[in-house]
Amino acid sequence: MSEPSDPKSEIEFVDRPINQKVISALSLRLAGASLEEICQVVGFASTKEAANAIDKALKEELRSDPKNRDRLRDLANRRLERLMRSVWAKATDPRHPEHLAAVGKAKELIDRHIRLYGLDAPAEMIVHNPDSGEIEAWVLSIMAQSQPDLVEADVLDAEVVDEPEDPEDGVPALVGA
Repeated sequence: MSEPSDPKSEIEFVDRPINQKVISALSLRLAGASLEEICQVVGFASTKEAANAIDKALKEELRSDPKNRDRLRDLANRRLERLMRSVWAKATDPRHPEHLAAVGKAKELIDRHIRLYGLDAPAEMIVHNPDSGEIEAWVLSIMAQSQPDLVEADVLDAEVVDEPEDPEDGVPALVGA
C-alpha cells in the first residue's frame, strides 16, 4: 500500500447503509468532529445534510433512552471544562495582555455551564386559588385577632329617681340673681 501525500486522501470513503451513516455521523459529532470532516468520512453530500441527519438522530436517541440525556450532558460538561482550563490562566492573571478577552470567554463558558445544568431556571412558584370556605375561615381568624376581649361589667344595685315635673323645682337658685 502506498503512502498518501495529502491528508484528505487518507480518508477512505466507505459506502454505508443510511442508518449506519447517521450513526457514524452522530458518533463523530459527539467525538468533536466538524461537519466538513463528517461529510468527508461518512459521505454526506453537504454539511447541511449531515447536520440535519445528526439532529434527527440525536432527537431520536434522546427520545428512545432518557439516560442518553445525562450522557450527553456529561460529555458537554467535560468539553466546557476543557475549554475553561485553556482560558483560566489568562482570565485570572490581570497582568496578562489578553486578560480582558479571556475574562469575557470565561464568563461565556460559565454561563453555558450554568444553562447546561439548568441553574438559571426560575424558581417554582405555586399559585394557590382558595375556595370560599378557606376565605371565610381566614376572615374569621383575622376578625378574632382584631376584636378586643370583652370584660364582664359589674352590675350595680341602684334606684331610679324620677325627675321633677316642674323644671324650676329642684334647680338651685343662682346666688346674686
